[in-house]
Amino acid sequence: MIKLFKNNTRRLIVCPARRWPLTSGRIIPGIAIIACLGAFCSSPSIAQSTRGIAWLPTCPDEGFSAEVFARTQCGIVTAPLDHLNPSKGDIQFEIRRVRAKNPTEREGAIFTNPGGPGIPGGFFVMGLAEVWGSYKTEAPGGDAFKRITERFDLIGISPRGTGSVEAMRFDCRSDELIEPQNDVTDDRSAENIRAIRRNAGIVARGCLAQKNVLHINSDQTARDMEFVCVALKEKKLNYFGVSYGTWLGAWYGSLFPRHVGRMVLDSNMDWTKTFQAAGIAQAPSREAIFNKFSVEHAAANPEIYGMGSNPAAIRKIFLDLQPRVRAAARFYFSPESLMAARAISFWLQHAPDLDKDTLLQMAQQHVFSSDATVNQTAKSIAGFQISSIFDSSPTIKPGPLNLNGATRYAVACNDTFAGGDAYWTAKENEYAQKYPFGGSDITERYCAQWRAKKPVKPPVEQLAKTDSLLLVQAEFDHFTPAAPAFHAFANVPNASMVYIEGVNAHGIFTYAAYPCVNQHVAAYLAYGAKPQRLTVCPKPDETPASLYTMHSDPERIEQIILRMKEISGDVAPYVK
Repeated sequence: MIKLFKNNTRRLIVCPARRWPLTSGRIIPGIAIIACLGAFCSSPSIAQSTRGIAWLPTCPDEGFSAEVFARTQCGIVTAPLDHLNPSKGDIQFEIRRVRAKNPTEREGAIFTNPGGPGIPGGFFVMGLAEVWGSYKTEAPGGDAFKRITERFDLIGISPRGTGSVEAMRFDCRSDELIEPQNDVTDDRSAENIRAIRRNAGIVARGCLAQKNVLHINSDQTARDMEFVCVALKEKKLNYFGVSYGTWLGAWYGSLFPRHVGRMVLDSNMDWTKTFQAAGIAQAPSREAIFNKFSVEHAAANPEIYGMGSNPAAIRKIFLDLQPRVRAAARFYFSPESLMAARAISFWLQHAPDLDKDTLLQMAQQHVFSSDATVNQTAKSIAGFQISSIFDSSPTIKPGPLNLNGATRYAVACNDTFAGGDAYWTAKENEYAQKYPFGGSDITERYCAQWRAKKPVKPPVEQLAKTDSLLLVQAEFDHFTPAAPAFHAFANVPNASMVYIEGVNAHGIFTYAAYPCVNQHVAAYLAYGAKPQRLTVCPKPDETPASLYTMHSDPERIEQIILRMKEISGDVAPYVK
């Protein structure tokens, strides 16, 4: 066991080898816990414990290259349920490690987190190994990517409450009945508001009734990272976190500033504030991005997009869509999306009984634009929108509460305080009027009736004690807007930022698509070369899709990236 003392120093207490159960209930003999460190294991004064890391014989085959798969280990971590009171019992979560390509030259490990919260880390860390490892040496930052691949392990921890094993996942259940509710933005009737409030209360009560719920939070997850870091005998915790991963990284750094090595926070929440503040910042940003990348771009090119040159009239196209089409069109920030949605809405208005297959066929036969690329993009997006209209179901389904994978709710509502129902109803009404594209559907509204003690959020001023900290941010980001990110940045004087202008992107360095960003961030992770306080990268001429040519197998890398984005919930296509 690893105990963290009041001054946050580390000490390994116990670590014996033992047998570990699989999900089937079978026992795997002879798997040693990695935390068993030499003299500690033979000390007769140390009590026996089951805590540590058990490495499993193999990993699931998820379509990665044989080279990356061969370097990957999968394991199960058993850690204290409550690191501040280890006697309360244990919790288990999954871990993957992609070993350095040249282990004899190994320099350390880079811990990773894909965001969420509640996104498992396994696929993400193997995806990073593929994306970063295939980056061409001759491309900007290529030498640094090569060094990362050859000399650093990549560690992916699936945060507590997540994982492939049902017993590890945090789900919310109750016999209370979730009632049907309409779209939060489009239906602001008294009946729908009542349903929204009632359902939020059912979710809160159902989640709070579950075992271990109060220990599904960022504080315990950050301490899990420290537990694993010590178990792996790492001198420092190097870190790459995206989206919510920036919140988690900042939390860890504030708890253990002297243990931080090189830390990259990509696409930042404002980790100086609350989850609620992060949630309500998204809709205004999405609205602005929609206006710039969809409305203004279409108005500037009427001959290509066929929606005229009046921005107000183009914006009205979205507002006039049928509600179910409008809901499917949100989060797509391109004129092609609006073109597709307009056609689908027209077809359904005149033939409401059209089925999915017929609509898909109509979309493929329809000519959206005389521009071949635009036409094909619109067809592809139409397919996604039609599938969303017919196949998507609410995350919280009517009937007895049965919410699988509820870590997102537990972390958001446990970490920081949120407003009550009156606050959220007022905010939803305001956003429905001001940001019809950005929308009023905000996860943190489920915290309105969440009555639970919060962990102590460590003071962000502690980050000033870290050796270094690097933020990465895009000018436009539909999940983590730039303005809150700059607010966080201003609060940490020893941090640097690499900022890219003119693009709408989330997870800038994750996908290695922007040469200017790549060379600065990769050099920092590989060599510790800290950029100046603020480095501004100009908007690139190419789209990320064409920039995948910086990788040795661009088509394959693009498919991996699309899968990584799908898992993270980022489906919005890039538009120049």
